[in-house]
Amino acid sequence: MFVTNGSEVATYSGVLGAGGAITDLKTFANRGGESVAVGPDGRVYVANGQVFVYAADGKNMGRIDVPERPLQLLFGGKDKRTLFILTHHTLYAVQP
Repeated sequence: MFVTNGSEVATYSGVLGAGGAITDLKTFANRGGESVAVGPDGRVYVANGQVFVYAADGKNMGRIDVPERPLQLLFGGKDKRTLFILTHHTLYAVQP
């Protein structure tokens, strides 16, 4: 699983253990933000001013620009391949 921390400017990977504890935290990317989501292709999406896209190994793959600052990311839709990007005023949908 992944967790992100904007104040630490880092996103971490870890293992979800018994009782919901996260163990084996390792720095995944030197970019933290408001939200993180994993796509069906294994790519990791971090909301930090824009949406930054990383390969499963942590390599920066680019970014998705939206007109407003993203606050929350979630994959959904019929095929679970649509990235929903929530901002203060708008909900965007992208198929990356």
